[in-house]
Amino acid sequence: PQGITFAPDGSLYITEHGPSDNDELNRVETGRNYGWPNVRGRCDGDAGPGENTFCQANNVAEPLAAWSPTIAPAGLAYYDGTLIPQWRGSLLFTTLKEAALHRLALSTDGRSIQASETLFEGTFGRLLAVLVAPDGSVYLGTSNKDGRGAPMPTDDRVIRIRPS
Repeated sequence: PQGITFAPDGSLYITEHGPSDNDELNRVETGRNYGWPNVRGRCDGDAGPGENTFCQANNVAEPLAAWSPTIAPAGLAYYDGTLIPQWRGSLLFTTLKEAALHRLALSTDGRSIQASETLFEGTFGRLLAVLVAPDGSVYLGTSNKDGRGAPMPTDDRVIRIRPS
């Protein structure tokens, strides 16, 4: 797991790196199995011939979303603010490899993704952290000076996102 957040109703969500494929966004539920290392992403057989059998026998919860090739998800936050009303009820997560902020609009019950968008891809470099402030502003933290990114003179930094 890389990012973790709670929704106002207490639902727990996490972002996870896959080994080289199937990065995931999961809604964590008590008593469920999330498959690792026998399952990568969905129960679709891509982790080998025993994956589907393992899923059926172990109450595996499939991710709400999965990405292949990997995008290296990192920080995760739930947006319940009013400053950016179109983001309300969404999960926001940052990516290192893709250098983007993802917004995933949740269904009313929080069990599925209704819409998604990728924002700021490549604009700020690798994005590590995301935080929703009490006023509804969103803060992003970059991670370019760890030997993996392409640092610019203004890295690393904290970026405030809000309507103009």
